[in-house]
Formats: sequence, structure tokens, C-alpha cells
Amino acid sequence: MTNGVGIRHDPAHDGRVHRVQVADSAVEQTPIAGGPTVTTGQYLVFLVVALALTVAVGRVLFLSGEPFLEEVFQSKETARSLNLLLTVLFHLLTLGVLAIISTIEVPVEGVLQTMVTKFGVVLVIVGIAYGVSMLVLFRVRERRRAAVTAENVQVRIAEQRSRPAGGEPVPPPN
Repeated sequence: MTNGVGIRHDPAHDGRVHRVQVADSAVEQTPIAGGPTVTTGQYLVFLVVALALTVAVGRVLFLSGEPFLEEVFQSKETARSLNLLLTVLFHLLTLGVLAIISTIEVPVEGVLQTMVTKFGVVLVIVGIAYGVSMLVLFRVRERRRAAVTAENVQVRIAEQRSRPAGGEPVPPPN
């Protein structure tokens, strides 16, 4: 690559990520502009903590969501399968967003402020993902309840129509 810009990490130097300017075999290293340089260790700490938060919240969703889904679907197997699928979806979306956040430069002073800002964004993203997951579970349950209520109303209406004027139900023909 001649006359190009790339990103390089060299742990033998200072442990920081550098922008590398390549021009006719001359290599110049400068810290990435626009904010403090994050070391590999700090970057890994961010990823580990963000991953742990995501897994912990996903576990809470999994454990709390299954009884919810059992009530809705009246089947333990269906509830478990759907709960697992929803948990995987939560993890994939959240981890994807976290991967993107981890590479974005934050315009603040100092490494500590950068990490705190990124963790704040992580918490907001995980909170939003958790809230959306709970909203989906509530809506599924409410739709199921509405369907059961509508079915019960239809049965009662049919019972009312099958009664003669005296109020005694007519037995069904054999």
C-alpha cells in the first residue's frame, strides 16, 4: 500500500493504537487524533465489562422470560424454545452495537472520561434492548389474553343463543 493510511497496533511500542502513514516506504507513527489514545489493556477492559453486562442482562431476561412465555403459550417446550431465540436475538443485537461503540472515538478529555462515556452508552444500549425485550413479552402476553377472552366471549354468546326463552339450556342432539 503506497500513499495510504492504515491502523496498526504494535505491542512492542507503547501499547497504543497508531495511525500509520505509508508513503514510498517511509512509515510515520502518530497517535490517532480527536481524543485520548486508549491502550490495548483499557480497550480489553471495556470489552470484557461490556460483554459481562450483556451476558448478565441476557441471563435475567432468559430466567424471567420463560414463565412469562409459558403463561402465554401454555406449553413449556414452546416457551423454552422461543425464550432461547429471544435471548440469542438480544445478545446478537447488543453485542453488535457494543462492537461498533468500542471503535468509535469519543470527543472528551482523558482516557477515564472516554471509558466512562462509553460505559454510559453501553448501559443505555443494554437498557433499551432490555426494555424492548420486555415490551415484546408484554405484547405477546396481552395478545394471547385478548385471544382467550374473545374465545370465551364467543362461547358465552353461543350458550346464550342456544337457550330457549325460559332460560334452560337445550341439550345438544346426540
